[in-house]
Amino acid sequence: MALGTVFLWFGWFGFNGGSALGSNRRAVNACIVSNLSASVGGLTWLIVDYVQLPDKKWGTIGWCSGAVAGLVAITPAAGFVPPWSSLIFGVVAGFCCNHATRLKYRVHIDEHLDIFAIHAVGGVVGNLLTYEQNLTLLIIVEFLLSTILPHSTV
Repeated sequence: MALGTVFLWFGWFGFNGGSALGSNRRAVNACIVSNLSASVGGLTWLIVDYVQLPDKKWGTIGWCSGAVAGLVAITPAAGFVPPWSSLIFGVVAGFCCNHATRLKYRVHIDEHLDIFAIHAVGGVVGNLLTYEQNLTLLIIVEFLLSTILPHSTV
């Protein structure tokens, strides 16, 4: 499991960083935020497992699942968000995807690899957080434009 996560993580650098179509600041930023989000996602998953599970153990599978959840969540925003924001992506993705994996026991779904819980929930979390980032940016730009150009319609 850990080796597969390492291969995924390495490949994700090529995917997110390569989406900039060049060796530029956006590609570097995409790699930095991908690494941070995956790291924080893995740590968040471990902390949630440690706090909520009765045996109070750390697990490699949990860390790997959290890292993949962090990578999935940051993908829509990689290259467009600052590094501090990727920490939020990792925490929210690790927390939400961890709880999504527990949902399968309550509704009796046979999903052993947690593909839906990590990829679908992580993708939705990433898209919502990306939307929130862009919405905040649009509000700031609209405010700045309205103060600079008070008679124009934005």
